[in-house]
Amino acid sequence: MPKTPETRQIVDGLREAAPEIADWHVLHWDVQRLNAQPCSIPEQPSGR
Repeated sequence: MPKTPETRQIVDGLREAAPEIADWHVLHWDVQRLNAQPCSIPEQPSGR
């Protein structure tokens, strides 16, 4: 079945946007993974 010009335009736009969408997806899951890590705050030296 041949694609209409509108369908081709949509598909081309999605293909163009795909790398950026994938980058945002990876970033989102990296942030989720980092937020799940235990946080340790170094003690401040008491030099007063």
